[in-house]
Amino acid sequence: MGEDLQKKTVNFCGGLPLTIRSFLESVEGEHTLDEWEEIVSKRLNCASDRRLELPEIQKTLEVLASSYNKLPYIQKLFFLYMGVLQEDLRIEVEKLYLLWLAERLISLEPLQREERLVDVAQCYVTELAERGMVDLDEEEVPTITRFKYVHLNELMRDLSLFKNKEECYFKVVEFGHGSQPMQDAFSSLPGPRTGRVAINFDEYKEEYGLPLENDEKMHIRVLLFSAKKKQVWPRELSSLAKFKYLKVLVFNGFNFEQTKLPHGIATAAFLRYLSFEDCILRELPSSIGNLKFLYILDLRVRKRMIIPNVLWKLKKLRHLYFPLSFETPDGAKLTLKGLLELETITNYNAKMCNVKDLLELPNLQYLASTVDGDLEEVKCIIERMTKNPDIDLPHTSIEIKNFDCYTEERHSVFRKLLACKSLIILCMEGYIRQMPMHHKFSQNLIKIEFIGSGLIEDPMKTLQEVPELRELVLDDAFVGEEIVCSASHFAELKLLRLLSLPHLKKWVVEDGAMSKLSTLKIANCGKLEMWPEGLEKLPKLRELVLDDAFVGEEIVCSASGFVELKLLRLLNLQHLKNWVVENGAMSKLSTLQIANCGKLEMWPEGLKIVPGLRELKVSGMSQDFKNSISKGRDQDKLSIEFED
Repeated sequence: MGEDLQKKTVNFCGGLPLTIRSFLESVEGEHTLDEWEEIVSKRLNCASDRRLELPEIQKTLEVLASSYNKLPYIQKLFFLYMGVLQEDLRIEVEKLYLLWLAERLISLEPLQREERLVDVAQCYVTELAERGMVDLDEEEVPTITRFKYVHLNELMRDLSLFKNKEECYFKVVEFGHGSQPMQDAFSSLPGPRTGRVAINFDEYKEEYGLPLENDEKMHIRVLLFSAKKKQVWPRELSSLAKFKYLKVLVFNGFNFEQTKLPHGIATAAFLRYLSFEDCILRELPSSIGNLKFLYILDLRVRKRMIIPNVLWKLKKLRHLYFPLSFETPDGAKLTLKGLLELETITNYNAKMCNVKDLLELPNLQYLASTVDGDLEEVKCIIERMTKNPDIDLPHTSIEIKNFDCYTEERHSVFRKLLACKSLIILCMEGYIRQMPMHHKFSQNLIKIEFIGSGLIEDPMKTLQEVPELRELVLDDAFVGEEIVCSASHFAELKLLRLLSLPHLKKWVVEDGAMSKLSTLKIANCGKLEMWPEGLEKLPKLRELVLDDAFVGEEIVCSASGFVELKLLRLLNLQHLKNWVVENGAMSKLSTLQIANCGKLEMWPEGLKIVPGLRELKVSGMSQDFKNSISKGRDQDKLSIEFED
């Protein structure tokens, strides 16, 4: 069996040996290898939609059910939610937290001193991970939650869906393959009416009926609508007035440009969670201001939105997610004054909101804001960040645009901002010239981006002393010729981008520096003589992009160098003539792109023995270089794409 088919079979069976054996026994017979692989492949593709009906899957679920039965009651509810929400085998932990909060699932336990509800939620998903039922991905740049995604393998999702139907917790409806709605595979099981419904409208057509009776609508408390393909909203659901007792209403991925937002949302007087994430919605209806019990409002739509000045009416609001771009109907600024329970604000734009209202939000725990050049607005945000030294705003992310510090007053404000303990993310666009000493930086900074800073001294000397720094971007930020990353510094750095540094000639990476770096991009550094020798020794480097990155004529990838590198892009290296790949270099490389390196004429012989290379893209290269490309004996899976 081919490697790809093996992986599909293992994933399909959740990696469990007993299930794999049962599955393969179900397709055994006297066949040639090619015939057998074709049978297995067809079975996998066919069974994906009805996998829960397969006897080998059902046997496995009976065994796995014991793990579920041993869970505490509250963790059972969390696990049932995960199976419904999971898309592409992963779920955002923050979204889980918000849903659990709206249903008050995580307010059942008393909080310890200084403990937040989000901390309780993370404890529960951590316990599920420790039981081996889910996997967790940590946030590269943690803000609200420590974890970014939670994963269920196929069988654990099967178990969650099976128990959902068995315990009548969620009703799941799919409009799959352009046909009438398919309820989940256990829809025939008897049970009481559920109060939670999730409907995927990806292949919905107007002639289809909806599997929701009028008397059923009155009992629904949670309603999740999703569409990955920007589905136009169904006319049959032009009104939601009969869903009077909703607590959670989620629209995800819909286009409301051709059909209006359904009316009647404001009749759900007890609604706690309303989301339009990833939708196209031109204007938020002013009736949203009538939702007196709303906890969470997610307005992260895909295009610019008009927001009426009604948010101040939502006195119970705790989490507010603005769209990336928004405006008001009359050009006046939005007010948030009086939202005393508000804990989270993201995409806050000081140009569109009354920034002084931030001083009247006593429970604010996370603020992600943008300021466009206004000195007084920056001062006001700093005042909120430092309002009470004993109860500091825990986490602040700020993007400042067009903020040149040519005067002492503006540079002084910049220094005060850097010193705020709550500052965790800073994106600063504007002339700085000099940075303060590292001990005057917030020691909690995890991401820094400097753009157009005009720094005259090596910024690495200061930035490498910031202990928690994980992401660093220098874009047209340095006018000197040399930077040095000292030994054992940048201990937590995972992402580095050096962009548009036209004067940079030399970069030194000493042994032990950037030991956790996984992603590196160097672009438009046209005078850099060569990449640092220390790059090869970075033990965690997985992605490397070199775009007009240096003026050297030769690259040598030494034996056993770049041990974890999986993606490499060589772009616009106009001076490169020779590329040497020694045996053992880049042993895990899977994706390679080469473009516009016009003087490079030969495909490196060493690349022929990189066994994991699967994808090669070539564009803007000479015909001699293209002709020199050949696969090695272990590269029969290599896909080569030429673009001109």
